[in-house]
Amino acid sequence: MDLEKAENQAKEAKIESALERIRGQVASMRESSELLEIMVSMRKEFVNLGHEAHYFWHMRWLPESYEKAMTSGDGTQIGMVMSLPRQIHGDIQAVADWEKGSDPLFVLAMETEDAVDYVHKMITWGDFEKVDPQAPTLEDIRHIGGLTFVMARTSHGEIGYSLPGSVPNPPQEDMDTLVRFARVFDLAYQRFEDLKKAEHQTRETQIELALERVRSRSMAMQKSEELQEVIQVVFEQFVSLDILVEHTGFILDYKDREDMFIWLADKNGVPSQITLPYFDCPHWNSFLETKKNGGNFFTNLHSFEEKNKFYNDLFELIPGAEEGLRKIYLSYPGLAISTVLLDNIGLYIENFESKPFTQEENAILMRFGKVFQQTYTRFLDLKRAEAQAKEAQIESSLERVRAQTMAMHNSQDIGKCIVMMFEELTALGVNEKTRFGIGILNHENENNQLWTASKIGAEFKLHIGHLEMSWHPLLKSARKAWKEQIPLHTYVLEGEDLLNYYKMLNQAPDYKIQIPLEKLPKREFHYGFVFEHGFFYAFSPIEFPADIIQIIHRFSSLFSQTYRRYLDLKRAEAQAREAQINLGVERVRAKALAMHNSSQILEVVDVLKNEMLGLEISGVVAATIYLKEEEDLIRMWDLTSVQDTTDGFQVTLDLKFKLSETHPKFFVRRIWNNTAQYFIEKQDPKDMAITIDWLRQYNAEEADNVAEFLATNTFEYLLHPTVKLANGKMSVDILNTSPPTEMESIMVKMGAAFDLAYKRFQDLQKAEAQVREAKIEAALEKIRSRTMAMQQSDELPEAANVLFNEVRKLGIPAWSCGYNILSEDLKSTTCWMSSENEIQTPFRLPLTEHESMLPWHQAILDQQEFFVYEQGGEDLVEHYRYLGELPELKPVFEQFDAAGISLPTFQVNHLGRFTHGFLLFITYERVPEAHDIFMRFTKVFEQTYTRFLDLQQKKSRVKN
Repeated sequence: MDLEKAENQAKEAKIESALERIRGQVASMRESSELLEIMVSMRKEFVNLGHEAHYFWHMRWLPESYEKAMTSGDGTQIGMVMSLPRQIHGDIQAVADWEKGSDPLFVLAMETEDAVDYVHKMITWGDFEKVDPQAPTLEDIRHIGGLTFVMARTSHGEIGYSLPGSVPNPPQEDMDTLVRFARVFDLAYQRFEDLKKAEHQTRETQIELALERVRSRSMAMQKSEELQEVIQVVFEQFVSLDILVEHTGFILDYKDREDMFIWLADKNGVPSQITLPYFDCPHWNSFLETKKNGGNFFTNLHSFEEKNKFYNDLFELIPGAEEGLRKIYLSYPGLAISTVLLDNIGLYIENFESKPFTQEENAILMRFGKVFQQTYTRFLDLKRAEAQAKEAQIESSLERVRAQTMAMHNSQDIGKCIVMMFEELTALGVNEKTRFGIGILNHENENNQLWTASKIGAEFKLHIGHLEMSWHPLLKSARKAWKEQIPLHTYVLEGEDLLNYYKMLNQAPDYKIQIPLEKLPKREFHYGFVFEHGFFYAFSPIEFPADIIQIIHRFSSLFSQTYRRYLDLKRAEAQAREAQINLGVERVRAKALAMHNSSQILEVVDVLKNEMLGLEISGVVAATIYLKEEEDLIRMWDLTSVQDTTDGFQVTLDLKFKLSETHPKFFVRRIWNNTAQYFIEKQDPKDMAITIDWLRQYNAEEADNVAEFLATNTFEYLLHPTVKLANGKMSVDILNTSPPTEMESIMVKMGAAFDLAYKRFQDLQKAEAQVREAKIEAALEKIRSRTMAMQQSDELPEAANVLFNEVRKLGIPAWSCGYNILSEDLKSTTCWMSSENEIQTPFRLPLTEHESMLPWHQAILDQQEFFVYEQGGEDLVEHYRYLGELPELKPVFEQFDAAGISLPTFQVNHLGRFTHGFLLFITYERVPEAHDIFMRFTKVFEQTYTRFLDLQQKKSRVKN
């Protein structure tokens, strides 16, 4: 008995020692996966106590499944905890009843086929063969003749072992030991559960804190690009949770896209945002399969070779990535990826150790994804708000340009619109180094009209140049795109092609732009936004993103409206301009038709001048009419010198000259000899020097004025648009600029109006000449009649008065008129004069006693038929002082005083010589047009006076 007792005590001590070792190992558990090690230890202790056991396990009963941690059949550790559905035992009624009851022990002895069916379910439902590569086959089960499971209840499930074959009554001692193992394991496992709960709470706190950091950063986003910072926070939080994450990224809007739009972060400085099109690789294919099936999770595991093929293909789709980055990724040993897909975003994590992420890590990944899915609404709200703000900004910009377009009052206002467009585009984010312009094309030829606009101070200036579209491949392709109305034309200038383009541009004769070739970028991107009449173009040193291209497209469409408005204004301006020109021409015509006398031609010229200047043609400084007159003379009227004076309109620069007497290179020669209906003559500085020298011969003061004007103003050239007149030429002087295209039409119309006026002038001159001739003949007839009626020589004073009155009636400003009969020695004359309608007493006038009379005497001696002698100033004062001292003239001067007649301060003496003396006509001013009339009066008087002398001689003979 003592020996047996000692053996029992030793055995009990051995069991307690085994139990203590199990208790300690269970209490030291930190991870549920350590159950696999504990199962190995428990089996070892159980077998060492002399009990038989093949598989040994702990199985946790969960509401929907079992979690079974077990050894292999030989007692070695297996790789993972197996999950089995509840129905594997629910289909065995005895086991189901035991689980629901309270019995501490249950033996399930299964015959061969039942055991085969049970193991088959473990294989198909629980991946038994994957959990234990040494698992018995179905044939093995048949060979051993069934299976027996001995199970002891725990507070959370069971522990148990298996025996080969069907053993309905295993040794009781073995089962008692198993029950004791179950109680010890249960107490220790409860401690483990408490620790796990605390650890879980700590871990959960860490996870929640990490999630809150992600949530807070997401909610703090003010701009959508801050998503870069959010994904960086996500990356950092995974690392802070001791998860081996070396790369992570968001996949946005994956359900609505065919590509992957990813925001990403890692430790290697990858681009923060990329868009990947599909390429054949496991990750893409898994993504598409999961997306198609509506799944929310997938993993990929790549070896070194698989990983390198993936990254080599990937980097081909990221052209901006640095080559060093590719080398880093290709050096990693492998790649493990876990990806979760939520409502409209995906989140993935990667490590480069090719170490699969654990179930817990994947669960955390899912939680991060769900947190961001919630805050992604914030991101979408920001995107919408930014889009709305951007759209509002764009619309405001477009509206300002649209308003400027509608405010255009004339076609030049388009310069303001173009400058505003450029300023608005720069404000909307277009690179400030971008050069904008407008190209206006046509289908008729290769000519391209290029518009640029600049703002100088408060003024806007539109610059228009021309390029031939055949001069460079860029221009050729742009024209082709325009003809085909392709909305966007792009072209990249680089290398020799870039250099050749700007050489062509700098050398273009009709495009005022010079680009320093040494400052050209290495590459330049051309964008041509096509509209109906041409394209809105931009040259940028950087490539435009899609949103900028879309914005410029909208401005291009708006410019199409602006250009239509411009064309409408151009048409309206052309019509208004045509009306203005026609109105000016009509005013000249009307003035011409309203002329009543030829002197009014200068009034017409004045209207012509005002209408020409009123057209406000740029650069016009003068206008001139050249008229052909008798004896090869040309008469030149400077229209700008026409003045309205108290004596009527005067041309202060009215010159007559012969071309043959001018310099061979005198510009008027070229104007006069050109037979074209309309042409443009040019004067350069050398021509102008010749002109000034010529002008100085006629009007030194005016020549000095011209010279001073040229000295104080920049003079490059003077253009003379000229139109042929019926009797000459009319030209306009334009300084340093080309005349507008409308100039020919204006000149032809104004020339025709002047021709009408000049024809009217000639007709009036002819009519006036006829009337004048009739008046002159009438006056001559009165003189003839009066002198023919003389009976005595003392009637000559009365005849002199008739002469004076007739001269005055002809509009000649006469001071005195009369007849002078010379003495035989020609040294004196007897004068019968009338002054201011006052008949003077006849008097004798010496011709040789005073120096003021000597010119008269000399003309008589020289037998000049007509002599003109001007007197004024001191000479005239002395002349009248001398006359007043003559005894015979004292009564005459007394007669003047009595009649209130003043002596002239200037006079012109006209002596018309006849056989017996001369007729004297004294006028207040020069009257060259009356010289012929004075001669005619002289001849008539000579005839009638000779008749009078003949009658006197007959009477004398009769008396004798």
